[in-house]
Amino acid sequence: MELVSAAPNTVATSMEVLRTKLPATGRRLRARMDGVNRPTVGLALGSGAARGLAHIGVLEVLFRSRIPIDIIVGCSMGAVIGGCYAAGMDSYELLEMGLAIDRREVFRHVDLAVPNRGGLISGARIEGLLEELTKGKTFEQLRFPFACTAADILTGEEVVIEDGPVHEGIRASSSIPGVFQPMMYGGRALVDGGILNPIPANYLAALKVDVSIAVDVMPVLRPSSEQLG
Repeated sequence: MELVSAAPNTVATSMEVLRTKLPATGRRLRARMDGVNRPTVGLALGSGAARGLAHIGVLEVLFRSRIPIDIIVGCSMGAVIGGCYAAGMDSYELLEMGLAIDRREVFRHVDLAVPNRGGLISGARIEGLLEELTKGKTFEQLRFPFACTAADILTGEEVVIEDGPVHEGIRASSSIPGVFQPMMYGGRALVDGGILNPIPANYLAALKVDVSIAVDVMPVLRPSSEQLG
């Protein structure tokens, strides 16, 4: 198994492959579309913290409009929503999950970390919750191709995760720097992919998806009247 590592002699976790391209995802997409006579539809779900719950509405509109989704690439909250959806949750279940995460629920999954390890929260409990939501599936077992992006905080590289347990990929992709400890893997310290690429639509273009839908839930910052003079 090929590993992309920033440092030698490190112990890998169960996440199988980290790549800067998407060979496995491309292979799954070609297999999915084999013999299908319609355009390929891809969805890029961006970062946005709590605003990322708006991705659920997009999924519901596409479902009601009978627009198929052949592939999702996500980062940060987009990885959470996209990964859980690819694992089998529908938009109603995702909405219930979002509404259930009130303050009490969030704190129940917070595990404070040992200082000086890159984050206030270790993320182990969150990872356990993500494993439950994705039913412990691997990327290969999802109902359609999915990949998520993370940032290597040691090298500044963007990394695509497309193999191994889905919950580990989501955990890495959504680890806010300074809040969650980075996910250590093969010499890489992986954090929120949104810090480098907040809407990973470029990967849909690389896979030559016919119809790409990029979802940006971040507010548009406009200068105030005072700034405009």
